[in-house]
Amino acid sequence: MSEHNESIENLINKHGQALKESVYPFLVIYSIGYLKKASSVEILKQIENMAGKKVAYQKNSYYRLMSRIEHDYELIEPVDFIKDKGPARIYYGLTPKGIKLLKALMSEIYLPLQKLLPKEQISY
Repeated sequence: MSEHNESIENLINKHGQALKESVYPFLVIYSIGYLKKASSVEILKQIENMAGKKVAYQKNSYYRLMSRIEHDYELIEPVDFIKDKGPARIYYGLTPKGIKLLKALMSEIYLPLQKLLPKEQISY
C-alpha cells in the first residue's frame, strides 16, 4: 500500500471514530425517545432496524456508552426494572435534559438534514 493510501486510511479511521462518538449517543437517545422506554437490547435492535443491518458495536463499548449517557451526560435514566425469566432488564427513559437535547438535535440537525439529503441510498 502506498504512503498516500495509508494516510487517507488513517484519516478515515480517525474521523470515523469521532463520528461514531457523536452519532451513537444521538441514536441511543433518539431510539429511547421513539420507543418511550427501552432496554439496552431493544435500543440496539432499534438502531439496527434504522440502519437496516447489524451494527458493529462491541458489547463492552456499547454498555460503556450507555453508562456515559446515563451517568456523565444525564440524558437517560432507569424507569423500570423487570425480572422475569433470565437476567433482569433495566428500561431507560429520557431525562428532562435528554428530552430537551433530543428536541434541539431533531430541529437543528436531523430534520434539516432530512430535507437536504437525497432519499435514495448511496451505493458504495
